[in-house]
Amino acid sequence: MKVLAFAALLSTTVVAPVQEFSFEAEANARPVHSRSANWSAPAEEIRVGLRRSDNTIRIHAEHNGLQDYILVELSRHDGQLITAGSYDDEKVTVFGDGFVCTDDTAGFTVDRVEYNADGWTDVFAASITHTCGDQPFNAFRARVDFHR
Repeated sequence: MKVLAFAALLSTTVVAPVQEFSFEAEANARPVHSRSANWSAPAEEIRVGLRRSDNTIRIHAEHNGLQDYILVELSRHDGQLITAGSYDDEKVTVFGDGFVCTDDTAGFTVDRVEYNADGWTDVFAASITHTCGDQPFNAFRARVDFHR
């Protein structure tokens, strides 16, 4: 009887939500520059969603309410849905510090992604490299780990 109760307990174990966003921006990285941070819930709000009209993944990261906010959009030039894998020369847009910059030659690696019927991602893990402009030291690198 004890074995059955233990087995039932294991089968109902729920994975705890993970919501982490970390970034590092070099001195000339735009729009976010010369800083780095590691934000995680519950102190910070991290959301990941899918804009169905163009299959863009949107990563929202808020620190200290909206006093600091970064939005990263990932999309493929062919408009196809982003799945697990490495992508080079794709579109990444970063919004931050009141500015925006799009890199049409960015790279990102999606380790895992699971979409739900509502258009949100239940699971998303990825690394992103975005550059804006031709100045040296202009890379913005981010890592997101999200499990609803």
